[in-house]
Amino acid sequence: MSRLSKDQDTLDTQLTMNAYVLLTTFSNVLGTVALVFYTFPYLGIIFAPLGVLYYLVAKYYRLSSVETKRLDSLMRSALYASYSEALTGLSTVRAYRGQRRFINNAEKGLDMENRAYYMTVSIQRWLSVRLDLFGNILILGIAMFAAGFRTTVNPSKIGVVLSYSLSSKSGFLLG
Repeated sequence: MSRLSKDQDTLDTQLTMNAYVLLTTFSNVLGTVALVFYTFPYLGIIFAPLGVLYYLVAKYYRLSSVETKRLDSLMRSALYASYSEALTGLSTVRAYRGQRRFINNAEKGLDMENRAYYMTVSIQRWLSVRLDLFGNILILGIAMFAAGFRTTVNPSKIGVVLSYSLSSKSGFLLG
């Protein structure tokens, strides 16, 4: 029951916010890529391998994330069932002096749920580090092209491209 209510809550509260963040980030990245290609057409050399790397990391993350979130949901459901069981039979537990056993079971269940949640947070941090690395490689490539074409490209265009690229890089981490 608790898994279904959490799923419904996710649909009700988070779906619209995630859709907004997705569209905002996508349009920001698309505009930045267009600006970069307008300023440095040869930068496609960097975008192709980075695009493949982004795809591979995203694919790996999705597979891992689904599994860790499933484990977190299962552990949370078992924990809530244990709490419900203890509260329903509270008078019986007290009558047979089984409080310590139920407390130990609740602590073990909480530890198991925290392990699953920690895995979810760890896999999100893993993705964040990879996205940050790829974004920094892109910024380095843009800076190298800017240094190489400093005589043919207007410095103000270089500044705008670097500024938009940095904001798009941070958008990946927020979205």
